[in-house]
Amino acid sequence: MHTNVEFVTVGSLCFTATADRPPLPVDEAAVRISRARDVSEGDLILAVANPQHPADYFNTPYTARPELFDPACGCGACELVDPADGESVVLSNGDPWDSCDPWPAYQLALIVPAALLPAAHRPDPEPNAGGPR
Repeated sequence: MHTNVEFVTVGSLCFTATADRPPLPVDEAAVRISRARDVSEGDLILAVANPQHPADYFNTPYTARPELFDPACGCGACELVDPADGESVVLSNGDPWDSCDPWPAYQLALIVPAALLPAAHRPDPEPNAGGPR
């Protein structure tokens, strides 16, 4: 029995393909809610999940490549993180942006766990070139 379970309402999920939003590459039943600190290597990040607002489905879902957070890394994004938000994690570095992707560790994310991705959408097993910082 799980003892570390949180119930969070984030509203309904609706993934509508448009010219700006490609179709979701997996069955919607594979979508999970995860704290940023619990996102794993290879998970597909779909959106920020906020209990007060509808989820924001990213136009380009991206593959998680978690790293330790370093506010002095020099990427330009990490230095903008507010220390008042508490612990932070980096969920990607250089994909899809040319900087780190820092998240508050407590932030909810909509993800598809790597194990539930169809083979055609699984990332290469190659970890971050730079490794954890």
